[in-house]
Amino acid sequence: MAEKNDHDDEKDEKDEDGEEEEVKEKASTAAAKDDADEGDEDDEEEEAKPAAKPVAKVTAAKAGAARPGASKRGAVPLAKARPVAARKGGSLGKSMILFVVIVGGLAAAFALLGTESSSGPAAPKWKTGDVTDLELTLVADDKKNLGCASSDDIAGAHCAFEDKTKPWSKGDNADDKKLLKPYTTVDHVQVLASGLWSDPGMTGTLPTVRFSVKCKYKVEGKMKTAAIRWNGDGPWYDSKDLYSGSISGCKLVQ
Repeated sequence: MAEKNDHDDEKDEKDEDGEEEEVKEKASTAAAKDDADEGDEDDEEEEAKPAAKPVAKVTAAKAGAARPGASKRGAVPLAKARPVAARKGGSLGKSMILFVVIVGGLAAAFALLGTESSSGPAAPKWKTGDVTDLELTLVADDKKNLGCASSDDIAGAHCAFEDKTKPWSKGDNADDKKLLKPYTTVDHVQVLASGLWSDPGMTGTLPTVRFSVKCKYKVEGKMKTAAIRWNGDGPWYDSKDLYSGSISGCKLVQ
C-alpha cells in the first residue's frame, strides 16, 4: 500500500509538472503570437507610411499642373503669380486714366474753339479821336446800295435817312464827306463811315468783282441806335453802338 501511495504521489507530481510545463508552453506560445502580431502590425504600419508619400506627390503634381504657368518641375507658387497679375491690372488702370485725360482735354479744347467761333470777332476798343487802319470789303454797287437811318449826327456827319421811311431833312444830303454809310471790315467789324467814295483812291475804275481797300479811319464817336441796310431795296436791320468816323487815304488791295 505504501508503495502504491508513493507511486500515486509521483504520478501526481508528474501530472502537476506536466500541467505547469503545458501552461508555460501555452503562455510562451501566446506571448510569441502577440509579439508576432505586434510585429505584423508594425510591418503594416511601416508598409502603409511609404505608400502615402507617392499619393501626396501625385496630388501635388496634379495640383501644380492644374495651375496656370506650371512648369515641368512643378507648380508656380501663388505668391509669385499674384504680383504679375497686379502689375497688369495697374498698367490697365493707368492706361484708362490716360485715355480719359486725353479725351477730356480734346473735348474741352473743341468746346472752347466752338465758343470762340460762335461769339464772333472781339469788338474794337476805340475812343473818339483815334486813327486806325481798316481794310474794308466792297463791291462797286455799294456806293448806291448801302444806307443807314438815324435822327442823330456825329461830328456833322449823318445817315441818308432820319428813320426807315423818312430821308434826312436837316441839311445837305448829297455830300459824300458828310454822309455816313455802313461798312464791314475783312475781320467782320461793322462801322459807319463818311468820305469813302470821294476819296482820291476810290475815284478811278473799280473792280467788277468783290475787292477790298485799306484806309485810314478817324473815330468821331458812336451812334447809339441806327438801322442799316446792304441793298437799296432790302430790309433794314437795327444796330446799336456803331463806331462812326471819317475815311481817308484809301488804296486798293491787289
